[in-house]
Amino acid sequence: GESQVALDGSQSEDDNEIVSYTWEQLSGESVTLSASDGAIASFTAPAFDANQTKTLVFRLTVTDSFDESASDEVTVTIVDTLPEITLSGNVTYDRVPFNPATQGLDYVNTYESPVRGATIELLNANNSAIVASSTTDANGDYSFVVEPMTDYIVRVKAELKKPEPAPTWDFTVVDNTSGQALYAMDSAVQNILSNSKTLNLNADSGWGGTSYTSPRVAAPFAILDDMYRAKEKFVVVNSQIVFPALKLNWSVNNVAADGKTEEGQIGTSHFNGTEIFILGNANSDTDEFDDHVIIHEWGHYFEGRLSRSDSIGGSHSGNEKLDMRVALGEGFGNALSGIITDDPVYRDSFGSAQGQGFSINVESNPSSNQGWYSESTVQSLIYDFYDDNNDGTDTISLGLAPLYNVLVNGQRTTGGVTSIFSFASFLKQESPSNAALIDSLLSSQNVKAADAFGTTETNNGGDSRNLPVYKSITIGGASTQVCSFATNGEYNKLGNRQFIEVDIPSNGLYLFVATGTNGSDPDFVVYQQGAAVFSAEENGNESTTKSLNTGKYIMEIYDYTNIGGNGADSCFNVTISQN
Repeated sequence: GESQVALDGSQSEDDNEIVSYTWEQLSGESVTLSASDGAIASFTAPAFDANQTKTLVFRLTVTDSFDESASDEVTVTIVDTLPEITLSGNVTYDRVPFNPATQGLDYVNTYESPVRGATIELLNANNSAIVASSTTDANGDYSFVVEPMTDYIVRVKAELKKPEPAPTWDFTVVDNTSGQALYAMDSAVQNILSNSKTLNLNADSGWGGTSYTSPRVAAPFAILDDMYRAKEKFVVVNSQIVFPALKLNWSVNNVAADGKTEEGQIGTSHFNGTEIFILGNANSDTDEFDDHVIIHEWGHYFEGRLSRSDSIGGSHSGNEKLDMRVALGEGFGNALSGIITDDPVYRDSFGSAQGQGFSINVESNPSSNQGWYSESTVQSLIYDFYDDNNDGTDTISLGLAPLYNVLVNGQRTTGGVTSIFSFASFLKQESPSNAALIDSLLSSQNVKAADAFGTTETNNGGDSRNLPVYKSITIGGASTQVCSFATNGEYNKLGNRQFIEVDIPSNGLYLFVATGTNGSDPDFVVYQQGAAVFSAEENGNESTTKSLNTGKYIMEIYDYTNIGGNGADSCFNVTISQN
């Protein structure tokens, strides 16, 4: 459109009164001056081609009451530029929901979901140079300012990255069978002429109707969006949170077989203490759309890197009686998947065409296998602590903040092992006004958490030898008898390992002796705040001297046969004395 240009001489000064102003054009394309006899004149800028420049020169003469005059010149440069050109649009990925009837994936009802918070880059198509970098917003939208007559490629990376200042995060989805290459999606070449352009991108599921027939581009972005949901929940609770970097390894080659992870033999979807590995082998078991499975593993990452988990891992299910450390870790992972998604139904698809699956409602309080050794009990308790849906004895709606505070404070430094006892007792300290309601909810699941050590627990899980939860021992005193048994299974089941609370009174050398009967093989590990201090794992009886500082330690003792053998019913006499 036309532009008006003002020539302002109102700041002219003289010892006497100025009586006249005269504006005249000296050079440049001729224009018509309005109010050329006023202090402020104006004109309409001439029209001309884009990206051209025109220079006009004007003279202002002022005359005072003594008929004395003075002049000055002003140069006006007019530049006509192109309007800003943008390449913008929306980025989505195919989200495959679950079929309630089969519990498997429902490809018929696939929908597009926004790729949120992902790195997006503008590349020069001729030399692949990165021209600009940004992130998609909460709706998956992006926008770049581009140059006319240029070819571009838009690249979306399967990563969420935010550096300092806090909050910070660095989540990347990589291919463990291809040197941990980062997954990314590139657009076709975009030829920009002189107008802005809209470019929407969708990461396709690759599903062809009865099988996968093209690259499964959506999978890494589905995994990435679970990371987005998880970190968003915690950023609301702590705006200064710093998430340690995490790689999530997914591949179409990832199968449920043990072996080399670089060949896809990952065993199952899991967190290995450093990274997450996710199943992806079609018609067997794929987890990229099983958001509860992925967030469960992210929960193990959160425990391992921001909180503390003493879980020893291993196979587990909701109807098993587990080592209390495992019951907490797995129950927490299941509950967290419901907390992050605000959907208590945990789903896992598998099988031919991903058409089968199972589900667990973590809000459903189990009527059997209730107790401190049950992941079903733990998951229902933690989810009930969080949610605002009152059911049965659940009248608590604490939200995520107090749970987060327990995880990053009391749970990290508890003198015992991490269990529902430590979690619940610290939660009562965190929210004392709700302590009675928390105890009531615990009691409904046959758990008593008077303290982090479960000292008042009366639920023995079917065997009196499981109580007290922590056996006591007197330094230099009589022996304490503990028993290891495989009634509930091996390795990580209730009764395989027993715990002794050890209070070291002063710095010095201490002799730990474990003597078995009937040819049993006692082994033990001594921990302080979850970290192994030393172990004794010789064949037969154990006798080990160790220099220890004052403080609380936990001795975990077991029969080696109950860890990976044929199972045994063994009892040991344990003594500790100061040398």
